[in-house]
Amino acid sequence: MELLDQTDDATTAAPPAQAPTDEAQPEHDEQRQEDEALNCAACGQEVTHTKHRTSVGGQFAHTCVNPAGILFEIGCFKEADGCREIGPESDDFSWFDGYVWQVAICTNCKTHLGWRFWSSDNEFYGLILNRLS
Repeated sequence: MELLDQTDDATTAAPPAQAPTDEAQPEHDEQRQEDEALNCAACGQEVTHTKHRTSVGGQFAHTCVNPAGILFEIGCFKEADGCREIGPESDDFSWFDGYVWQVAICTNCKTHLGWRFWSSDNEFYGLILNRLS
């Protein structure tokens, strides 16, 4: 599937309401054996590792469109030390029912990399896959 042009403007980066409701679960052990660093595609800063991949709603990857019509292919990760959250916390238009979200940017170059999602008993990062290398 071809992705539409995306903007780095965090104000248009709000996720929409369409969502899996299951808690995040670690990927199967055989998928976690090889651990590779995933870096910010813009600057090379280490963001997370493949060992931190997780399933939410039964899958790792999700294709979502925000209220501004921007399409995002995101992957779910339990940790993303190379991200920092900015802006207000919100539950508006959450892709994951019962989760609050906040924009996540690269700690080095400040590129919008995705969102941190959390609920009363779980949290994960939804990172934009084509912004990782």
